Amino acid sequence: MQKESFQNKKPSIKILVGYHKPAVLLKDEILTPIHLGRALATEASKDGEISKEDYEWMCENMIGDDTGDNISHLNRYFCELTGIYWAWKNYDKLGNPDYIGFMH
Repeated sequence: MQKESFQNKKPSIKILVGYHKPAVLLKDEILTPIHLGRALATEASKDGEISKEDYEWMCENMIGDDTGDNISHLNRYFCELTGIYWAWKNYDKLGNPDYIGFMH
C-alpha cells in the first residue's frame, strides 16, 4: 500500500537557473533563479561593474549563492559550481525537492 501511494505522488522538482547579471527572469514553481557570485557582485570584474539598480533587482527577484553554507566568494574561479555547491549544502532552503537540476 505504501509503495503504491509513492508511485502516485507527483515528484517535487527544482531547476536552478543561474544568473550573474540581469536577463529575462525564468521563475515559477520549478524554475528557481539563483544569483551566482553574489558575494562579489558589487566588485568590478572582467565584465565591468553592475549598477546599483541591477544589483537590487537581482536581490529582489532571486536567491543568492551567498547564504548558508556557501562558496560564493570563489565564483571567479569556479563559476556556476558555486550555485551547485549552494544547492547541495542548502537543499532544505529549496524545500527538499525529490529532484534538482541546474541550467545557466
